[in-house]
Amino acid sequence: MITLPKRILKKVDQEARGSGQARSDILERVVYEYYKDKLGPALSHVNVFEDHVTLQDEELDRSVDVQIRNGHLYCWEDKTEVCEHTQFLWELPKVAEELRKHGFKERVEGKR
Repeated sequence: MITLPKRILKKVDQEARGSGQARSDILERVVYEYYKDKLGPALSHVNVFEDHVTLQDEELDRSVDVQIRNGHLYCWEDKTEVCEHTQFLWELPKVAEELRKHGFKERVEGKR
């Protein structure tokens, strides 16, 4: 259990009432925002295979495969072609270079 000064809890409770959120949700968001940059990236590159790339997703605490299929990238975790996992591949210079060599073009979320 964490004990916080009453003035902080009062402010959190005011925000909770105003936003319709629970106190715990607000406190969780504050802690997450404080630590997210200190934790490093949530996604990391694990391996490249002929037909897919494996990533480690620290938020999900498991590996995620992005498959190369029918000329598109497909994320098995999110069941879609455009998500944070498929976008992350373009942030990896060597992977992005290989994708471009094979005719892939980066797709932005919301655009097909």
